[in-house]
Amino acid sequence: MNLKLKRPLMLLIPLYIILVLFDYNNYNQFKWIENIIQSLFLVIFYEFFMWSFSTEKESNSKH
Repeated sequence: MNLKLKRPLMLLIPLYIILVLFDYNNYNQFKWIENIIQSLFLVIFYEFFMWSFSTEKESNSKH
């Protein structure tokens, strides 16, 4: 598995588990779909900012 896929998964899985446990602790119910949507949104948001502020941007155009 390459690093581009591994880093978001390593962030997504623990974040999802934390959100599920947090909801169960506060509301005594599991909110599976809501938590996966929140986790995906946060990971995409994080990856976007990591990409936008990185010094090495990938370019698909050939010069």
